[in-house]
Amino acid sequence: MSSFRDGEIANLAGPALFTLAAPPLVALFDVFIAGRLGTGQQAGLAVGVAMLGFLLFSTNFLEYGTTAVVAQRLGAGDVRGAKRAGAAAAVAAVAIGVVMSIVVWLAADWLMSAVMRAEGATASEGAEYLRLRMTSAAPFLLLRAGNGWFRGRGNTLPPLAVSLAMSGLSVIAAPVLAFGLDGLDGLGLRGIAIAAAGAEFLGALALFSLSWRDGQRLVNSETAPSAHGWGNALALNRDILLRTLCVTGTFTLAGITASSVDGSGVTAAAYGIVSSLWLFSALALDSLAIAAQSMVGAAIGSGDRAAARAIAARISTLEVLIGLGAGIALAALAVPLVAVLTEDPDVRTAVLPAALILAGLMPLSALAFGLDGVFLGAGDGRYLRDSMLAASAPAWLALGLVLVMGGTLAQIWIVIGLFVLLRVGFLTHRLTGSAWLMNHL
Repeated sequence: MSSFRDGEIANLAGPALFTLAAPPLVALFDVFIAGRLGTGQQAGLAVGVAMLGFLLFSTNFLEYGTTAVVAQRLGAGDVRGAKRAGAAAAVAAVAIGVVMSIVVWLAADWLMSAVMRAEGATASEGAEYLRLRMTSAAPFLLLRAGNGWFRGRGNTLPPLAVSLAMSGLSVIAAPVLAFGLDGLDGLGLRGIAIAAAGAEFLGALALFSLSWRDGQRLVNSETAPSAHGWGNALALNRDILLRTLCVTGTFTLAGITASSVDGSGVTAAAYGIVSSLWLFSALALDSLAIAAQSMVGAAIGSGDRAAARAIAARISTLEVLIGLGAGIALAALAVPLVAVLTEDPDVRTAVLPAALILAGLMPLSALAFGLDGVFLGAGDGRYLRDSMLAASAPAWLALGLVLVMGGTLAQIWIVIGLFVLLRVGFLTHRLTGSAWLMNHL
């Protein structure tokens, strides 16, 4: 049974790994390009990406909520309910994305100066980057909804194909648009933003088409629709949103702190590099959590709680082992990675100790990601929301102290380490009980 589960986990997590790893690899490539444009543009990219992350990644309920509802309803034989969940997520994605694009276009300068506390070239470059990137908010959210549909279906291959195509397009277009070609002037940081936004438009069209065709192939079940209706599913999406706001709020506050502790932009640029490494590692390690969402959701939907618990235990073990390997690799490669990602010696000096702290956090972070996936698949949104708030509050207080007293990038990442440790404590405590197995969507 264990080898069968490992095979199923690998079939889901393998494609998900590359799907998740591709965007942060592109983000690291963008950091590399911005580093050749100058410290001001690299710092602008850092604060722009920090705000972008807060705005867009707070909407991952479209992905995680859809995965859980589709998996549980298909596990229970409610095909109509699964289809309705996918369609509702797509409509919500477009509506929310359009509103976000308009609001950010109008408020980008204020967000950079008043919220991110950026100044001068950092603020102006960050605002321009944010405006252009947010033009593709609706496509980005539609990609989230499509990913959620396919993960709930237990098929992570279509999102992989689309993600790789998008990433390839962005990598080709970004340096051409940033530096120019054949006598055409480069657009600098704006070119990087346009390349990413254009790739997302095309990717969203492709994944929406694939998910629509996949839904058409599903034969409507004669089984009666879920007796639980939509109340539990809506509550789950609400709780995932609030839980994610705590996470993105923590990292956005860390970005604000980094951009405020010195006026040169060095700490902001260094934070951008470390947070890009964090994003890459987080999304890569999250591939097992994707498998957990789908498998746990299907197990609970079919009433097999013993299987759900066994999957949770296996995912947790694998996450810790993989996180340990990732931490060792990052520690070994930290010096050459930093040298590649920036040419500024002051930025390099600030990045290295923070990168080593990040390496030490890898096993704990991996376990937190895996357990998040387990509880998201189980529909245990309320506990995820409450525990995330309890873990975030001390981190917010500590980051506020660093901001007021003036600190270093390493101190900021020590605070993030505290946040991760608290998350793991709350999640492992929940796993030992059985309340998380009783949710129905």
